[in-house]
Amino acid sequence: MITNKDIYASIFDNAIQAIILIDQHGIIRDLNPATEDIFGYVKHELIGQNVSVLMPSPYRDAHDGYIEHYLATGESRVIGIGRELVAQHRDGSVFPIELSVSSTTVDDANFFIGMVDDVSVRKESEYLLNINNKVMRAINAALGGFINANVARKEIFDSLLEKLLDITESKYGFIGEILHKQDQTPYLKTYAITNIAWSHETRKLYKDNVRNGLEFYNLDTLFGITIRTGEVVISNNPATDPRSGGLPKGHPSLNAYLGLPLYSGNKLLGMAGLSNRPGGYDEELADLLKPLLGTIGSLIAGYQNLNSRRKAEQELYRAQTKLRRMATQDPLTGIANRNSLIDQLSDVFERSKQRGDNFTLLFVDIDHFKSTNDSHGHQFGDDVLKQAVAVILENMRPSDIFGRYGGEEFVLGLLDCDAGNAHHRAEGFREAMEKATIDMGDGKVPIRLTISIGVATLDDETSDIDAFINNADQAVYAAKRVGRNCVHSFSRADAQPA
Repeated sequence: MITNKDIYASIFDNAIQAIILIDQHGIIRDLNPATEDIFGYVKHELIGQNVSVLMPSPYRDAHDGYIEHYLATGESRVIGIGRELVAQHRDGSVFPIELSVSSTTVDDANFFIGMVDDVSVRKESEYLLNINNKVMRAINAALGGFINANVARKEIFDSLLEKLLDITESKYGFIGEILHKQDQTPYLKTYAITNIAWSHETRKLYKDNVRNGLEFYNLDTLFGITIRTGEVVISNNPATDPRSGGLPKGHPSLNAYLGLPLYSGNKLLGMAGLSNRPGGYDEELADLLKPLLGTIGSLIAGYQNLNSRRKAEQELYRAQTKLRRMATQDPLTGIANRNSLIDQLSDVFERSKQRGDNFTLLFVDIDHFKSTNDSHGHQFGDDVLKQAVAVILENMRPSDIFGRYGGEEFVLGLLDCDAGNAHHRAEGFREAMEKATIDMGDGKVPIRLTISIGVATLDDETSDIDAFINNADQAVYAAKRVGRNCVHSFSRADAQPA
């Protein structure tokens, strides 16, 4: 006949939970086979031992106090309350458990029954799920920031580093791009880095360079291995690791290190470094981070492509600017060339004709330029032209139009300027040029320049811009005929056929 005692014995022996019977002093009186399996002990090793042998600190130190408090007051802190805590295996390792305790009385003696579930597998699953969730959130945030052009690169990578530190429970870290010097030697430039400055000099270095990125060239280090090989580097005792290049004096201690390569496809583009995780690093953690590392590698590639595109756009812009300059500027003097000059004068001419505004042209010719050029050479002649232009530019108004018409001939367009004011301004240009000197070099006496200027003011009989320029041209020839270094205004009575 099967008795209740037999049923209880069967349940006790076959339960998958550890069942431990202790007395009011915390001494183990009985335990089932599952207890041996979970804790690694043989039954006789535990019988007579205090149950605290199965607990690490601080649980061990507090255990007897719970029992004493319950027996003295009847107030339960653990009895009848399921809770999670950490147990200790016979080999010294710790693992998570769920514990529920009930009390009973046998022959006026108090006993306690502890039922223990090893929840390591569940906790590991929860841990992995938590990491995976954090990784996916980090990926989504990073990609969203990249797509949103308003988010700066530094903000994206600072956020990514914060998430890497959180996911791995690390204290320090960096994310960087691998660049190459002219001799193709690789080095690291950071996109994000935690502040580990330990002196005035390193604090200043960090402050001055953190926004644009710190650069590291010494590859005889743990992070240098990843840069050279593209491999994951794990070191849980860097101080004695022969691969470590050591630390500068005063540098915070490095208790554990994880170096992670960042790829886009098969191309190594950068790396992340993490340090000082409690308990160190392992391959499993590195594998869990792979989706996030792949995203970071793709982001670096994306920014490289953006930079390449911007560089190409800048080069195209510079080329277009150069072409525009070549098309509109005189290559020797830098002022408007003939075509550009006539285009600008034509626009003002048409507008002034329609509105009845004052508009005057000054046709400027450098006196005796041909003989100067023949006597001193073309290079000196070029210097004379540039000096003449410099003098005129210095005395111009911002609204004046100025360009090289050809050879030693220049034209100035004076907006809102009548004949009287134009003649006065022309005299100012002539006097300024007369005072200027050209340094001959080699101790030679400097020479002086003079100019002849023809003045033509827009009137009703001026039909087009070509006729307007021709009027000023005839005036400058009249100035030359009367002795040069003077100003002559156009008069229709003196006009000759064009």
